[in-house]
Amino acid sequence: MTEIQFSGEHLLIGNVGKVAIFLSFAAAIFSFISYFLGVQLKEESKFWKTMGRFGFGVHGISVATIFITLFLIIQNHYFEYQYAYQHSSTDLPLRYMISCFWEGQEGSFLLWMVWHAILGGLLIWKSKNWEAPVMAIVALSQVMLSSMLLGIEIGDYKLGSNPFILLREYQPGIFNIPVMARFGAENYLKLFTEGNGLNPLLQNYWMVIHPPTLFLGFAAAIVPFAYAVAGLWTKQHKEWVKPAIPWTLFGVMILGTGIIMGGFWAYESLSFGGYWAWDPVENASLIPWLLLIALAHTMLIHQRTGKALYITYILAIFSFLLVLYATFLTRSGILGNTSVHAFTDLGMSGQLLLFFFLFIAVPSLAALKTNVWKWTLILVGLTGFLLSFVMENTILVGYPVVLFLFGALFVSVYQSVPEHSKADEELSSREFWMLIGALVFILSCFFVGINTSMPVWNKIVPGLDKAPPVDVVGYYNRWMMPFALIIGLMVGFGQFLKYKKTNPKKFWMEVGSLALASAGFTILFAILFHLKNPLLISFLFAAVFAVIGNLVYIFKVLKGKISLSGGSIAHVGFGFMLIGVISSGAGKNTISINRSRIDFGEAYNDQEKRENILLSKNIPMLMGDYLVTYIGDTTIAPNTHYYIRYQGYDIETESFTGEEFVLEPNAQVNPKMGLVSNPDTRHYLTHDVFTHITQIPDLEANRKAPFSNFKEHVIRIGDTIFTNNGIAILKLVTPNVNPAQYGLEDAEHMLVAELEVRTLSDTLFAHPVFAIKGDNFVSLEDDLHEAGLRFKLNEIRPDPVNADQTKFVIETGEKPAVQEYVILKAMIFPYINFLWGGTIIMVFGFTLSIFQRARAKKLSKVQQDLEAGMYNQEA
Repeated sequence: MTEIQFSGEHLLIGNVGKVAIFLSFAAAIFSFISYFLGVQLKEESKFWKTMGRFGFGVHGISVATIFITLFLIIQNHYFEYQYAYQHSSTDLPLRYMISCFWEGQEGSFLLWMVWHAILGGLLIWKSKNWEAPVMAIVALSQVMLSSMLLGIEIGDYKLGSNPFILLREYQPGIFNIPVMARFGAENYLKLFTEGNGLNPLLQNYWMVIHPPTLFLGFAAAIVPFAYAVAGLWTKQHKEWVKPAIPWTLFGVMILGTGIIMGGFWAYESLSFGGYWAWDPVENASLIPWLLLIALAHTMLIHQRTGKALYITYILAIFSFLLVLYATFLTRSGILGNTSVHAFTDLGMSGQLLLFFFLFIAVPSLAALKTNVWKWTLILVGLTGFLLSFVMENTILVGYPVVLFLFGALFVSVYQSVPEHSKADEELSSREFWMLIGALVFILSCFFVGINTSMPVWNKIVPGLDKAPPVDVVGYYNRWMMPFALIIGLMVGFGQFLKYKKTNPKKFWMEVGSLALASAGFTILFAILFHLKNPLLISFLFAAVFAVIGNLVYIFKVLKGKISLSGGSIAHVGFGFMLIGVISSGAGKNTISINRSRIDFGEAYNDQEKRENILLSKNIPMLMGDYLVTYIGDTTIAPNTHYYIRYQGYDIETESFTGEEFVLEPNAQVNPKMGLVSNPDTRHYLTHDVFTHITQIPDLEANRKAPFSNFKEHVIRIGDTIFTNNGIAILKLVTPNVNPAQYGLEDAEHMLVAELEVRTLSDTLFAHPVFAIKGDNFVSLEDDLHEAGLRFKLNEIRPDPVNADQTKFVIETGEKPAVQEYVILKAMIFPYINFLWGGTIIMVFGFTLSIFQRARAKKLSKVQQDLEAGMYNQEA
């Protein structure tokens, strides 16, 4: 059989990418083994560390090669590759081609690998004596991530998914397309000159920077995990914490930034009207972040007091394990339709479970002292993994294995920690309340995790089919508010506690005055935000208390030295963020109240029918303090931008206030996703006006609808035709028009009538055509779909005496007019800038803390004590 020579394919670049994938996998294995031996073989440690660096360097170059080649394939529109065909198209600008890169699973795994490679390079440079054990763990994670891109088949199982697979290999059925016979199989690319395109929701500038930032946060979680495992492995239980603190703070800062960017994207681009929807994938990124925050605080406890080592180990380990769990939730397909963020299932559930199992086992293997228990762990993990090949429900297999591995983890780490203090902590000590705060974070993570994992519980618990709450946002907000309230209070007074023991008189004087000041501001804010609910007012007090307490600490205790105030500044930002949550959440006001009796159909529930309003074009409607008018639209494919004019209006005086602006929400009808709309927001210092489209008329369907109720009207110029949809006035008839203009080049004579058509909402013009071709007459009708009218000039009846009295026979047809309208929802978010400002301040504080901790390594003990201040300020 003759081998087909396919035309137009660019195979070299794909082959380079495939080789780079296999090389990255092999180099990661080599690096891991070398670093492992560097730890185990003390006398040859230097040689094996050199080999480990070499292997990781080759791995890093290979990862960079994969990244560049895949991007070039997308940028150059090589649609012979499945990844480019599935995720991109020729009409995308460069910035959205970047988003195409991580829309698919393979690209996002690669992005994760890139960040690990960069962080690994920094660790080789900075970790010094910790290099071998720490880099062994990083290299092992790269082995697992590289395997996700291999795309090789072992029996009936496919290991990974290769982003360089060709379209004809991925979809061999394309050669059975009937039209393919016309071009020939070798020319199949002539049928695939355009890709599927990027998900419309991802065509936003935030999605160019949000995913890489978030994945850097995920990647950063490997570093404290690696240091913790290194501490267990080398039995240096107390030494690993200090070098891991800056990395932990970096993880907190960058993952928090990624989460905040996701909130910006949701607020600016999604149509649910908010910044956080408690979506399962959002939650899966939130949980590791909260644990990293808890970890940073327990690390500081241990560094100052030598206590809390066990919980510090556990938090460092679980911060990364929960990143892996989030990966499993997102990529295994188990979330189904419960999350808009989830990837489609590529059949890698077993491989993801192996990744998870392995890194649950790694800390235990490092901590266990006997080989018997180490081999038991290995055998249990391998058994669970192998069973996943033969059993359909991999979750059911993984459940008991995970329980065993987790049990081994807790026990082995506990036994490995050299000392467990049995003395009770002083109630007045800072470390006691920092530990309580860490426990509150852990409990909040537990609550979110249990509910986020409901799809998992439904699979592993027989007969369980629990659906998520009807009001997901309200449900989570109610339960999470007490946690946030407690944290806010502790953030406010915790700075004024000393380690080991605090002078109670001085403490209560400080905190009492702060509480009084906070109560006064709380009353003012409660009036401003129109709060009456006692729980919300208590929450507001905790937030205000956090802000005032830390501002006082910065300027009174730290004397306004910003370089020493990273932790306090982060706490101030946290407090402002909580104030913004209350002001924008509790005070959110929907102004698009539907006071008509229009039923928008089954697509809207009762609440949505009340909170959406129909705006007909050029007909103003009163919405809150605004007179709102849909004044027009412009289509810039694939989106149609709708111009919604807001005019400030005082109902009492029935006069305009002078405020006026136009918002431009856009929408498109996507063949796969239906209506996809992006909101537009008017930003003020004190509030935002948020508007998004929820329904648009189906203009195409109306254009295809037939006309009926045909009638002939004999009229003269200046006469009026009356129809059900409006009136039409014959303004003039123009003779001797250029026939070629209407595609009637052989016409001998042509006349064009002009009719002014007036409807309830608009004035239009129709131009039917009458032409003479020899002995034949041709009439070209003019259809005004927006008016639901058709006009056709059927006959000319000249008056032999007076030409002005010539009569014209005009036929009209009717159908329901296209009503130009939009259905939209509009909301006011009061004082939401507290939220955005707070998040920026918090990230700035974390960044300062990173530099503060990095600089602390170079300071003498006297300088460190001086910087600690009278209250031993910590980040």
